[in-house]
Formats: sequence, C-alpha cells, structure tokens
Amino acid sequence: MDIGKAKLIDGWIPEIELEWLAEQASKSSCILELGSFLGRSTRAICDNTNGWVYSVDMWEQEGNKLEADFVAAFKQYQQNLKDHIDSGFLKVYKNTTDIAIERFLNSKIRFDFIFIDADHTYEQVRKDIIGCKKLLAPNGVLSGHDFNWEGVERAVRELAPNYKLHNYIWYTK
Repeated sequence: MDIGKAKLIDGWIPEIELEWLAEQASKSSCILELGSFLGRSTRAICDNTNGWVYSVDMWEQEGNKLEADFVAAFKQYQQNLKDHIDSGFLKVYKNTTDIAIERFLNSKIRFDFIFIDADHTYEQVRKDIIGCKKLLAPNGVLSGHDFNWEGVERAVRELAPNYKLHNYIWYTK
C-alpha cells in the first residue's frame, strides 16, 4: 500500500489508519468520502484505487470550532490532490453531506466503499449512516472515523451494531 504522499499531509488520521484506508481502496472501484479537509485520507484512498473517488466536504464551518481557515484549507486540499483532480478520477463536491447524499440517491451511482469523517455530532452521523446505507453497493464496506467521539460511537452502535474496529475507524458490510 502506498501512503507516502498521504503521510506528508496534515491531518488527524494516523499511519495505521491510512494503511487500512489504502487497503480498502485497493479493493474498491467506486468510493465515497464524506469529510476530506486537507486531503490526508483522500490521498491514501486515491493513491491506492484504480476506480472513482467522490470527495465531499463543505470546507467551511459555522462557529469555526476547528479555528481553521477553510478557504485556505480548500486551496491546500486542491493542491494536495491536484494530480488526481486533473486525472478526472477524483470528483470533488463542496457541499454538505445531506445535499451530497441526496444527489447521489437521485443518481445511479452506488459505492463499494464509503468513509464517513465529516460532522461528528450524533444527529449528523446518524443521518450520514442512514443515507450512506442506501448508497452502498451489495457487499460494500461502510466505515467512518473517530469512534472515540461520543456522538459517532452512539450512532454507530445504534445503526451498525455488527461494526468492527481498526484503531478509531469503525466499519461494517
């Protein structure tokens, strides 16, 4: 698995999780990532798939809890993933997860790997999981990050009771 370029991008996903994402991506041909920020996880996914990757993030936040410059973050994301964006195999959607999920539900696209790492509140994670379950191809993998966050853990336990863990990544088929 190639995570060399991903490791160079700032973010909260440790190497062990980047390797897991790379492994899942290598087995997937149509991937959805909800929450991309600077592109650390996106890079690990894109560098290890021969398929399509759909990346969704608002690159803005009400109340700016991360105290981040989201305009600069989006520009950095684009720079970090320029080669994949230019190839056409990485589709970037600057939107909320709710709107993105609704648009994908209205399309014929179904995903064999979905990674949720956007809003971490219970209510939003719950909505993301419910929506993404409808977008998952048969035998696909539904996963997400930050199981150690109370809202994430609660939503996963409720909606994906047969989940497994890989560090702070939760996943289920």
